[in-house]
Amino acid sequence: MPDARGKNPALVEVLAGGLRAEFGLADDEAIRIARNMVRWIGKLAGGDVFYCPKTVKLDRIRRREAIRREFNGRNRDELCRRYRISRSTFYSIIGGRAR
Repeated sequence: MPDARGKNPALVEVLAGGLRAEFGLADDEAIRIARNMVRWIGKLAGGDVFYCPKTVKLDRIRRREAIRREFNGRNRDELCRRYRISRSTFYSIIGGRAR
């Protein structure tokens, strides 16, 4: 089902669903914001194809960023326990190599 402009129906619905689920927005408000987001994306990247990583990959990226941010030079074991990672993985993260 196309949106009011007949464009990007799947993306509008995906975004509206996320707005409803994450922020508790009413249907009409979620769809209005989603349509605006699609227009904004179209202005920035219209005609381009871009990659949207799966949640698991995003979670891994966030975990690496958190570990780098929280590491103070003395809390390696604490961070390994908190994030349930091995020392090898820890050193890969701190060394800047993605895993």
